[in-house]
Amino acid sequence: MNTLNKAILGITAVAITVACGGNEEQSHQEEIKATTPAFDISQIDSTIMPCEDFEKFAVGNWLKNNPVPESESRWGSFNIVHDANEIKLRAIVEDAVSAKAEKGTPLQQVGDFYASALDSTTVNELRIQPIQPMLDKIEAVSTVQELIEVMAETRKIGSGSMFAGYVGIDAKNSSQYIMHLSQGGLGLPDKTYYTPSDERGENILSEYKKHITAMFVLTGEEKEKSKENTTNIIEIESFLAKNSMDRVERRDPEKTYNKLSVDELQTLCSNIDWKAFFVAAELNGVENLVVGQPDFFKALNNSLTQFPIENWKTYMKWHLIMTWQVI
Repeated sequence: MNTLNKAILGITAVAITVACGGNEEQSHQEEIKATTPAFDISQIDSTIMPCEDFEKFAVGNWLKNNPVPESESRWGSFNIVHDANEIKLRAIVEDAVSAKAEKGTPLQQVGDFYASALDSTTVNELRIQPIQPMLDKIEAVSTVQELIEVMAETRKIGSGSMFAGYVGIDAKNSSQYIMHLSQGGLGLPDKTYYTPSDERGENILSEYKKHITAMFVLTGEEKEKSKENTTNIIEIESFLAKNSMDRVERRDPEKTYNKLSVDELQTLCSNIDWKAFFVAAELNGVENLVVGQPDFFKALNNSLTQFPIENWKTYMKWHLIMTWQVI
């Protein structure tokens, strides 16, 4: 059977299916067509030749009618959808607060969680107490492996440090999920922030250092000790940044796809007992994984013995404090 005949049979089958669906189904389909256009042709700017600038031709009128608000750095239809969803979500959580639902129900948990986030008075009274047990656990660390396993615990409550990790689709086998490890552990957005080349960059790094110091002072540390903490944290983060891929390299899917067994990862970064880390992180059954930046993990391996354990503990405390911002 040739391709044309297959296509004709396919179209016929669809037509029969729709016809057999009854008037109600047909009416529903017509309603969808009437209210959900595949593309709004009123957004086309027909004064622009599509061969010269297809984007302006296709959405030129939308761009004219929707300038970037002064409060935003970029603007598009997805921003509008996002803002509309935020309004809807706020209504949902506020309704959950006022519902006073039965204890233990999802509605009660959502309502209480949202209300607690808005209760700045209680937050100010508690200060660092909510994370003090984890800070104490970090302080009790005496070896690199203990540090790594405590780091696995902090990750479970949302605090990332040293490196990034997640479970996602295998880019070369979309039928399965796989563990991914990649560079990370920075407090600033990108490696370039640690080697500023202009006044703006220098100001950002300077303000970041001041922020770290101020936050440690708020935890109860003396100012001089807080400054010392800042120096040690910046030293570690600068080292990790120096050994990270830049943005251009990270766009290369081949460079960032390095599939290893756990044993191969152990050879690459031997100062971490990876099987013990996965157990501590409650990641069961990891046999193979994708390492985004092997050179970063080689450098991390060296850094774990290059920097004193006390400095690593300070670094990990900072990332916990930064994540929670409870003071």
